[in-house]
Amino acid sequence: MLWLVMPMIQSFMMLLPSAQKIWRSLMDILITPLFHSLGKCLSSIQVQMTESDADTSLSPGRRYLL
Repeated sequence: MLWLVMPMIQSFMMLLPSAQKIWRSLMDILITPLFHSLGKCLSSIQVQMTESDADTSLSPGRRYLL
């Protein structure tokens, strides 16, 4: 899907320079703050393993505390 959408957006941007300014403004207003906030939230996650956890491999059936 990404391989289809991105070339279409790039073609649209080359044809309409004013649309490029609007697109960039929308990204700056909506997407950039979202990802900055998400990055700050996720940066505080810490994973700790005990010695008994280090000896076993991660298995899909087990629950892990983040």
